Amino acid sequence: AHVQLVSLGSYCGPKLSFQKMGRGAETLPFDWIRTRMSGILRLLRSNFEGFYEFVTQMRVPDTGHMVMFRGYYHSFWHDDPTEPMMHERYNRRIARLWDIDSEVRPVLFVRSIVSNEEVLQIPELMQQLRQHFGQHARLLMVLESQRQFTGPALVTE
Repeated sequence: AHVQLVSLGSYCGPKLSFQKMGRGAETLPFDWIRTRMSGILRLLRSNFEGFYEFVTQMRVPDTGHMVMFRGYYHSFWHDDPTEPMMHERYNRRIARLWDIDSEVRPVLFVRSIVSNEEVLQIPELMQQLRQHFGQHARLLMVLESQRQFTGPALVTE
């Protein structure tokens, strides 16, 4: 069986990469939103409490019709959280996420991070992933916007 790939954001880049590899079948809650690492942790701990809440709503310049809904921890760029159908879609995605069990099928969580501060939260994220999805859950972090390429790094327990 293929390793299941799960996007943890921070934007749609990981999901788009999965699709280019022919592995983007299941849609999950973090695929098409922008998220902070603290938001991922908060949503996992709270069973997605407050997921549909937002503080600001604004048109995205030069995109035609795109509207962005931003909360403190995450924002919706492709969906409208005021629409009941959107809630239904995301509730299915959230249920699909909670059904993942790394003991049954290997799973690799992938997160693109944009700040070095998020690196400090990796142990906390791994703890949450293993608690919710089993001891065989794995995590790949991709650090974007590197000024200088220094090569891969391995974080061990």
